[in-house]
Amino acid sequence: MTDDGRVRLTLRRPAKNGQGAVVLSPVQFLRRLAWLVPPPAQHQVRYAGVLASASKVRRAIVPRPAPVLQLAFPIENMRPRVQKRRMSWAKLLARVYSIDGERCLSCGGPLRPIGAVTESSHVAQTLGRMRRQRCARDPPQLALDL
Repeated sequence: MTDDGRVRLTLRRPAKNGQGAVVLSPVQFLRRLAWLVPPPAQHQVRYAGVLASASKVRRAIVPRPAPVLQLAFPIENMRPRVQKRRMSWAKLLARVYSIDGERCLSCGGPLRPIGAVTESSHVAQTLGRMRRQRCARDPPQLALDL
């Protein structure tokens, strides 16, 4: 901090023009600092070279899972635990966006898929139908003859 309240950043190496420090107002400093902070739930790890997913030698480098030990005597009705390769869409939504995709936002009840719309012409029809089903109507008014 300088005497007038501004922030002075000393550079590791002087710039090509010989400048060795940058003086910023507190707001400018915070703006530049906030720019460096990644948004929440954004993946920051990037693999390149032999660790990239398309690398031909990745299998030789990445450690394999530990082998499953076999029992000396089989236990009846015991199935080996199979680990799923992929997470469900609801778990992915919960993990990345903190959204519970299996619960209704208004009542908290369980949700289930009712169908898939694959053609764009049917999207407006389906959404319109869902709105009509969801909207509650007012109670009927009694006609009073006075």
